[in-house]
Amino acid sequence: MADSSPPLRKVRLTRRKNPKIRRPWCCSFAVPDSPDHRKLGLGFVDHPSKSSPELKNSNRNTKPEVSKPPSPSKLGLRSILSPGRVSPIELGSGLHDPELLRPPVQLQEYPEREVVRRPEKEIPVAGVAERPIFRRDGGRCDVRLRLRGRSGGFLAMEVDSRILSSCSPWFADKILESKRRGVRDGDGVVTVEVEDVSELESFQRTVELMYSEDVSRTLMDAGVSRAIRMLEVSSMIMFDEGVKSCLLYIEAVPWSEEEEEKLQSLLARCTIDKSLSQDVLTRLNPQPQIVPNKLALNLLHKVTKATDEKARNSLKSVLQGLLSRSPSHRSNPPFDLHKDDLYSLCQSCLDLLVGIFKQATSSDPDLSSQPLIGRISHQVDNLNWVLDILIDRQFAEDFVMIWANQSELLRLYEKASAMVRYEVNRVSAMLFISMGRGKLQCHGEVRYEVLKAWLGPMLMDFGWLQRCNKGLDMRLLEEAIGQTVLTLPMKQQRQLLLRWIEFFAKGGRECPDLSRAFQVWWRRSFSKGLDLRATA
Repeated sequence: MADSSPPLRKVRLTRRKNPKIRRPWCCSFAVPDSPDHRKLGLGFVDHPSKSSPELKNSNRNTKPEVSKPPSPSKLGLRSILSPGRVSPIELGSGLHDPELLRPPVQLQEYPEREVVRRPEKEIPVAGVAERPIFRRDGGRCDVRLRLRGRSGGFLAMEVDSRILSSCSPWFADKILESKRRGVRDGDGVVTVEVEDVSELESFQRTVELMYSEDVSRTLMDAGVSRAIRMLEVSSMIMFDEGVKSCLLYIEAVPWSEEEEEKLQSLLARCTIDKSLSQDVLTRLNPQPQIVPNKLALNLLHKVTKATDEKARNSLKSVLQGLLSRSPSHRSNPPFDLHKDDLYSLCQSCLDLLVGIFKQATSSDPDLSSQPLIGRISHQVDNLNWVLDILIDRQFAEDFVMIWANQSELLRLYEKASAMVRYEVNRVSAMLFISMGRGKLQCHGEVRYEVLKAWLGPMLMDFGWLQRCNKGLDMRLLEEAIGQTVLTLPMKQQRQLLLRWIEFFAKGGRECPDLSRAFQVWWRRSFSKGLDLRATA
């Protein structure tokens, strides 16, 4: 019987000539699910006589899928990728390879595995699910403790009345009262109820401590925070051995700041024998023979005389936080430093600075070397640090006048070289910034005196200060100088700003830019002139 279906080669050639069908583009060794394969597969379904017997039987029993056509592998097709080509080589391409003509391997399909979820463990809303049982030396549990927490939790424990009564007189009275009243459960066990328990876990651990053979190990596993809570429970139930053990453990280990605060609060609330808590109290209570301000002043002197730069900066940062009264350091109680003590420290730093400048202006060439600059920078840092403490405590008004009256330092300043003297302007810069931002308030005459004395040296060496600012904000400094000048009377503003114009016309960028303050002064002067003519 002749086969009326067209040969496979013609079907393939006809499909290639169709311009609407594109060859699949693949870069892997897997056969892509392209429209070519789907159409070719449907074409073979139309001729079941060319398919294998297994395919005929499977097509009778399975229902065709409308949304997803069957793949060529299920219809008896095998496609491989040629090593030198990208498109797959299909059965019926004219190649009579016995390997390609072998019937396809039927893949066994496994049913989907059903996911069985384990039932979640039930967690009680409040309380503890287990009932701890405490027994030692073959004893029996003849008392049931029922603890009710403040937050609504509940805990039941079965304990030995002999151990609890011997360790805690508070428990002995509770057990005796329950036996006398005949408070028993359904199984005849005596019940002792404790209401308003702050922490059920700490209460349970304290009871465990009565049964523990190695108390230090039990407390070590608990930690400092739990030991503090167990100390509170032991004090409440008059468990003296527990109080002693907790205090011994707490005294021997380091504390965090939070744990120290909790311990101080507990010792203030509870009545604990001082003979037991003496070692802990020595770590908490300050020594009465030490005067805080004298200690602080001694530390300040040690920092100013420190020779290692990194150590000095680290100590300055620590003491700055301890001595500061600013809101960012309110957690640390400030020392009560006297104003006279701080100014004595400033005067010693100023005397050392003047002595160094005398050496810098001497005729000995060895004294003008690089270590001399480091010594000047060291004393300037000390002055700025003490000045910062004075400003924080609002004691710095007198320092403005002291700095304005440094006639000897100004005389030596003019003789010294610029690479040595420019460092001193950092003290003036700190004063100008504090006055310009309103942190340092003093009388107008004092402001004028300090500007008249130190604005000229700063204008002369502003370029050196720009190149070696050491963290100084130069834009903020320029703005602060202008604002400070504008706080003076108009006549004094004119004198200082005209002096600035002389330096600025010669130096340009090597001089601070006070043009904005100059414009404000000019407008004020012009408007006042009009007002005077109008009133005349």
